Amino acid sequence: MISWFVRNRVAANLLLLGISLGGLLTLGGIPQEMIPETRSSALTVTTVFPGAGAEVIEDSVLLGLEETLDDVSGVKEIAGLATEGVGVLTVEVERWADFRSVSDEIRELPAPVHPGPALLPPEQAPPGKAVARGGPASRAGRRTSTCGCR
Repeated sequence: MISWFVRNRVAANLLLLGISLGGLLTLGGIPQEMIPETRSSALTVTTVFPGAGAEVIEDSVLLGLEETLDDVSGVKEIAGLATEGVGVLTVEVERWADFRSVSDEIRELPAPVHPGPALLPPEQAPPGKAVARGGPASRAGRRTSTCGCR
């Protein structure tokens, strides 16, 4: 095929001209935005639990939240991280699911059972309010909402 283009230089130049002209004509149809709209694909649910150890948060809070979130339609994957006083769950949303409706459904879920007094130190306060935040999105388009968990 290359040898044919070498022998037929006019045809090669016409093909180049046609491809370039087609590219220039379609250039005007490409949408251009200063800050393009992006679709979030993950939520972050953060639970503040002052004074509790990572094991207590994982066993008593995160596992209960994970079990509760498993029933939500449109949830693809759940990953959790427990540290001293804070538990974080990252909830990945399926591509076909509406991000806003999944976020609203998570916000409306009842709070899971929290640890009893036997698991908490005497000075321990009950866990704080969980917060769900939209995942990887542009800074201007980030969605933030408060989960109804306590």
